[in-house]
Amino acid sequence: MKQFTNLYPVSKTLRFELIPDKRTKEFLESSDLIKADEHRAESYKLVKKIIDRYHKAFIEDVLSKTVLQYANSGKLNSLEELYALYTKSNKTDNEKKALEKVQEQLRKQIVEALKDDDRFKRIDKKELIREDLLNVIEPEERVLIDEFRDFTTYFTGFHENRKNMYSVEAQSTAIAYRLIHENLPKFIDNIFTFQKILKSPIADNLAILYKDMEEYLNVASIEEVFMLDNYTNVLTQSQIEVYNAVIGGRTQEDGTKIQGINEYVNLYNQKQTTREARLPKLKPLFKQILSEREAVSWLPEEFESDQKLLEAVNEFYSSLKNDVLVQLKEILLNLNQYDLGHIYIPNNVSLTDISQSLFGDWSIIKNSVIAKLKAEYPQKKNEKADRYEERISKAFMSYDNFSIEFLNSCISELNKDVCSHFNSLGAVNNKYKQEENLFLLIDNAYIEIKDLLEKEYPQSHNLSQDKAQVNRLKSFLDAIKSLQHFVKPLMGAVSEADKDERFYGELTVLWEELDKITPLYNKVRNRMTR
Repeated sequence: MKQFTNLYPVSKTLRFELIPDKRTKEFLESSDLIKADEHRAESYKLVKKIIDRYHKAFIEDVLSKTVLQYANSGKLNSLEELYALYTKSNKTDNEKKALEKVQEQLRKQIVEALKDDDRFKRIDKKELIREDLLNVIEPEERVLIDEFRDFTTYFTGFHENRKNMYSVEAQSTAIAYRLIHENLPKFIDNIFTFQKILKSPIADNLAILYKDMEEYLNVASIEEVFMLDNYTNVLTQSQIEVYNAVIGGRTQEDGTKIQGINEYVNLYNQKQTTREARLPKLKPLFKQILSEREAVSWLPEEFESDQKLLEAVNEFYSSLKNDVLVQLKEILLNLNQYDLGHIYIPNNVSLTDISQSLFGDWSIIKNSVIAKLKAEYPQKKNEKADRYEERISKAFMSYDNFSIEFLNSCISELNKDVCSHFNSLGAVNNKYKQEENLFLLIDNAYIEIKDLLEKEYPQSHNLSQDKAQVNRLKSFLDAIKSLQHFVKPLMGAVSEADKDERFYGELTVLWEELDKITPLYNKVRNRMTR
């Protein structure tokens, strides 16, 4: 036994409780200190929402006056330079670095505009609570602010978290990243898509659409909405909403629906007999940081009760089952009907996952691509074997993405292709069993949990203590996460300029709905394991 014991240290957490003595307990009870602190903890949640409201107003105001450098002056800091580099196919390493430099400089322009404002210098200081918030609150909220006049340090951690939004670094929680790395590529893609729409009968409807939207637009025509120099006008949440309304339509206060361009595209595509004849759809921009929280009504900052949690899960599934899952399944089954030369798989773990699915071996696709590269770049006469292998390895790693068409050509002799992986819908077949595809897995997991989601959950019960129900709930959410993981490789290369916009225009909208499983999953897990 000595060979198996005392080999590794074991970490243990000790928990202690502070138990007051008699007099201390009497003092705490008579002074109401604990009740006061509990009340302040509840007020803290409400004041955080007020602070977020202040941040949103501040961001909106500053960005409405921010003008990004447009013209190319050779300094790698303009929209024109980013456009030229982004739209170039087969970028060299130097061009990739140049693109990153332009993105960095444009992020700096946004962050400098925000941080140069005098209000930013106070945004994490006591003056924010004591003075600045008073300018944005409703009269009845004054009492909440007054509670923290002498307790401003309550918000130190919260302020640090919010300051991440103003980072100049390329991080997904930052305002500048959202605008330059996520929305600007979509905006440029839409420029090309719109040019195709202009050549279709849909163009006849643009004048009507402009008239319906004119009071919200700051351009002279719908055509100007989709010009590069207009991007500097869609940095704010209010203008992002206008831009997205042009794409997806809007409902007026009287209930009248104004059709957006994508709705005209849908009607046009329904009349086409082949996928090749269909038009690509425009992509809506992501909401500004903080505003995105309002977009998902069923996803609160945290769940207040088990009933709210179950309602959120059920509402999320309801938003998927009739449209998103049906359309997503159709796209996967008909993948080979799109332009496979311009649908990309990222050169990362996605290749190994697909290889494992198709061949039961993670290395087959990589080795096949390397063999193809060796055929194209044979060993030089005096080149040593190890130097040649190093050169081929660098050539392989230089590819950020591979088109499905290229991958299929690499594995053609193996009588399988990448499309068949996605056509399988995630089902695995081997000599032992045949697994149900991911869509059936989701349906069956929902049947198991349906009663729990649809019935009122007793307040006297604690869901986290019901292990059987928690396991069913986890299985259901895990099934949706599995589908998300399965589809993700198709979304990993959306930055390619020459991609098939028909395919990505359809898939992107569906992916953004499916991708909401991640914040929902995290919040459910947080409540179940707290």
